[in-house]
Amino acid sequence: MRQRGDELQPQMISDAEICQRLALRNGFSLDGRLNTLSGLEELIDSLTPWLQASDELRAAMVRVIGAYFGEAIRQRYDGSWVWDEQYETAALVVFHSLRIFPHSRVRKRWEEGASRSLSMYVDTLLVNAPPS
Repeated sequence: MRQRGDELQPQMISDAEICQRLALRNGFSLDGRLNTLSGLEELIDSLTPWLQASDELRAAMVRVIGAYFGEAIRQRYDGSWVWDEQYETAALVVFHSLRIFPHSRVRKRWEEGASRSLSMYVDTLLVNAPPS
């Protein structure tokens, strides 16, 4: 599903809101900020294990949780959503040129577990951010 960058942001905001409602229904509090990433990771840990989840569940959860993760980063660091032609997926550009793939990060976190911590990824992102 290829989308222009200006079409991506409203979709990502909508998907992130779906994630917040899903989290709330399941007892997790997410407020759209990066300081709630531990709650997001707890939500991921509560999902059906990756290998047991259906393809449909995987796609749906990666879509909404990835959007939430990306939106939290975008809002904090004034990023923008773009369509990455090479990888044929949505990407987030932060710090003017750094391209990251929140949905891929969420997929890896769900599939591989806590060793792919989203919080640690954000910390690493900040340490390696180009000077402004």
